[in-house]
Amino acid sequence: VTFHAPGVETPNVVETVVAATSATAYVRFHGRNAATWNATGSHSDLRFDHRYGEHELAEWVEPLRELSRASRTVYAMFNTNSGRQAPDNAALLRGLLEAAGVPVAPAPGRTTGQETLF
Repeated sequence: VTFHAPGVETPNVVETVVAATSATAYVRFHGRNAATWNATGSHSDLRFDHRYGEHELAEWVEPLRELSRASRTVYAMFNTNSGRQAPDNAALLRGLLEAAGVPVAPAPGRTTGQETLF
């Protein structure tokens, strides 16, 4: 398990370490909204209010490539939960990985009854 959070010096943010320790690797992207990470008097979901830029996710292409070589399965999950941030962030990362030749699972679709929409 690897957590990606803002670079703030507080006890509730651990150092990001990318290492395969089992056949399944899991990277959880929390966003980098340092301004709201420890804000008091507001909803905790504001801490995860972050739309990743291409340059931020591009930093993860090689670490994810290495994890895919060292693990049987790699999951990347976005805990950026404001509006469409999580699916948009995931789509951006998927595109970067595909462009770099990193293997990815088929893109998810929405199923309605018998058909799948893409």
